[in-house]
Amino acid sequence: MARREAIGFSLGAFVLMTASPAAAEPGHPSADSKDILPELLPMHPRILITDEEMDRARSMAAHDRVYARLIARIIREAESILDEPVIEYALSDGERPSMLGGSRAIIRHVLYTAFAWRWTGDRRFAERARAEMMAAARFPEWNHTHFLDVAETACGVAIGYDWIFPFLSRDERALIRTALVEKALLWGDRAYRGSEDEWLGFPRYSWNWNPVCNGGLLAAALAVAEDEPLLARDIIAGATASLPRALAAFGPDGGGGEGPVYWSYGILYYVLSVAMLERALGSTMGLTSTDAFRQTDQYRLWVQGPTGKAFNYGDCKEKLAGNVALAWLARNNAQPATSSLAREEMVAGMEAPKLDGEFDRFFPLYAIWYPEAPERANAALPAAVHFRGDADIACFRSDWSSPDAAYLGFKAGNNAANHTHQDLGSFVLEGQGVRWASDLGTDSYQLPGYFDGKTPSGARYRIFRINTASHSAMMPEGVNQDPFARAAITRFGVRPRGGFAITDLTAAYPGHAASIQRGVDFTDGGGLVTIRDEVRGGSPGSRWRWAMLTQAQIAIEGSSAVLSLEGRSMRVVADRSASRFEVIDARPPSTAQNPNAGYRLLTLHTQADASGELDLQVSLFPLGGRKAASSATAPLSAWT
Repeated sequence: MARREAIGFSLGAFVLMTASPAAAEPGHPSADSKDILPELLPMHPRILITDEEMDRARSMAAHDRVYARLIARIIREAESILDEPVIEYALSDGERPSMLGGSRAIIRHVLYTAFAWRWTGDRRFAERARAEMMAAARFPEWNHTHFLDVAETACGVAIGYDWIFPFLSRDERALIRTALVEKALLWGDRAYRGSEDEWLGFPRYSWNWNPVCNGGLLAAALAVAEDEPLLARDIIAGATASLPRALAAFGPDGGGGEGPVYWSYGILYYVLSVAMLERALGSTMGLTSTDAFRQTDQYRLWVQGPTGKAFNYGDCKEKLAGNVALAWLARNNAQPATSSLAREEMVAGMEAPKLDGEFDRFFPLYAIWYPEAPERANAALPAAVHFRGDADIACFRSDWSSPDAAYLGFKAGNNAANHTHQDLGSFVLEGQGVRWASDLGTDSYQLPGYFDGKTPSGARYRIFRINTASHSAMMPEGVNQDPFARAAITRFGVRPRGGFAITDLTAAYPGHAASIQRGVDFTDGGGLVTIRDEVRGGSPGSRWRWAMLTQAQIAIEGSSAVLSLEGRSMRVVADRSASRFEVIDARPPSTAQNPNAGYRLLTLHTQADASGELDLQVSLFPLGGRKAASSATAPLSAWT
């Protein structure tokens, strides 16, 4: 406890010092790390693991068969890396050249081989890690104009430097240390001192760049801290002052406004940051004390449906990659369900022929944050949950033990959040082991204008997968949502076998109605899902389009439709007999965009009455059959 209090006091001094406009002083001859960073572990390794912890891990491998298999899998992957060439310096073509793929490959090569050397003592592994780090150290630069490249390169090189430190000669250490300082830390120091360089704005960001850039710089600072204590002190102060901005974006309940993929990327580096600080300095610097952080692992549980597919709103794919950060979160937050998922993802990686998933470069960290098998993993989970904030989503699930369970994900939130789409009020739906209502997710980032979204006329909003027309949403005919609109879930309720959520979409379609409300109701364990839309104060006779995106084959029977997919079927029934469903292709207007093969939109075209009002209710039966309507046939104001 005394150690943590000392660090907390020191941090206040760090922050004051970073306010100085003076240049950083790397290598100051009188600097002594014991004076500047008194809590720093003096020996290597100190990033994420120590020699004592490695000894305990070897003891665990002797009596835990799964852990022994995990170590064997890591060593086997390290063996395969021995024959792979080192990464060469190369920037991609395009508007914003990047070396991010190479930066991530450096992490993969170094972490596996450096860990394998610490475990086995086989010098082949240390030689391979050294070769990778020396090559990266000789790059002309690490591309600070796309700072993710700097951060990930620095992370891999720093951890390798720390883990194989005894194997490196004095000259090799000097070369690698100089690269970490000149190609990463001095750029970071400029950023933390308020540089106006447009490429160094990450300390002020709240999205994934914040934890990734801060985390890579923290790794570099902690690796070289005994030789560069003044610079390391300032980097630690800058990073720990900046990281709460990223955590605030998960607030107040731990949700991910950027969507599940970028939540995964951000939380991975946030966890790395606090784990590195805790191991090397004995404190997490208060970075784990908020409700948002303590609950954020629950977000990851809920944005994956029973089929294993993600609630993939925004720039996200349906398949979420395994993420070792869940193993750390399970321990820190004492969540059995998170531990169960982390262990499931770990075992899947162990059984994979190649560990080349999106976050598998960090797979060796499972040996450090090993997720134990929990008892009664999902016993306490409710039937529904609401994550507020930029995400503002509600999720409903009938069961946690069966892939055939019903699942509903409902999206509100902030259209202007990073990596979001114009998808307020949209939903995904599962049942019988089938994804009935889908989200197309991301398109290619190489499309012209994909990130041109600073104004409502930006090219981003003409991309089909991003605009409202491709989503399971309600919209005025031909009118996409305001790309800067917010829509909160205004009412949410949980029942023993379901619940409901209502969002206000009025701001999404400015000038089209005085009030636009959408509610979803999950009844009888998902046997009946109701989507209800209410428009008030609209134009008389104004036309509206209801849509549901699906891969199912559709047979229309007037105001009802039967969806068939993977040998299962589901009925959809509209309450307006004068309206007819229609099927339209989900093909985009441009051949440059993803053709969305196999997807179609079940649509219903209707119109407001003479007073400009519209009530539309659609019932869906994702578990098959057709049961009696629920009390949700009442107006949204009466839903409970």
